[in-house]
Amino acid sequence: SAYMKERGMKRVVIGRDDWLFYNVSFNGIRMLDDYQGIAPELSLEQLETFREMLEITRDELATQGIAYYYVITPDKQSIYSNYLSDDYRQISDTTWFDQINDYMAIHSDIEILDLRSDILQATQANPDQLYYYPVGTHWTSNGAWVGYQTIMNRLQDDFPSLQAVERDHFVAPTEIGDHDLVNFSGLAEWKDNFILLPDYDEAIDACAES
Repeated sequence: SAYMKERGMKRVVIGRDDWLFYNVSFNGIRMLDDYQGIAPELSLEQLETFREMLEITRDELATQGIAYYYVITPDKQSIYSNYLSDDYRQISDTTWFDQINDYMAIHSDIEILDLRSDILQATQANPDQLYYYPVGTHWTSNGAWVGYQTIMNRLQDDFPSLQAVERDHFVAPTEIGDHDLVNFSGLAEWKDNFILLPDYDEAIDACAES
């Protein structure tokens, strides 16, 4: 309905070349506010609570002989900001993730893995490949593969005998594409036009075979 479409568009931003971006609000702060660097900074109390939460989890797992690493998957706008309109240009690069990273680096020894740099480098080196879906929120298996390699490289520093899965061990998906932002926005007519791109490769949806 028109009502649902209007409601959905408050949560979805249309970017360049019809890319869609999630812009849901948390306590009045929208996701793109954080990306732009215009969201209120996290307080010391919030940062300290976050540190305590991670360290409690780390310590509980350690009693079971389990190593703990904290990994944050980048939002699509931090990788494909070139598809955002000028209305959403970055004002400051001090995002909540950056604030957490900086605070934890000083006040904790928790291992935080930041995947942004490696995925950005991959998109720049291979601009003809998709690492996130244009009309979805999730990364493709290209993006997941880069994240997997970053995580495994770090784990192998601590566990040298750990064996990584090779890319050719991945199998074809049972379902193609991610179009959740089309559903959120009510733009169902976009589904057929923008999920399958002219150079779409089914391999980007491949998943590891167990």
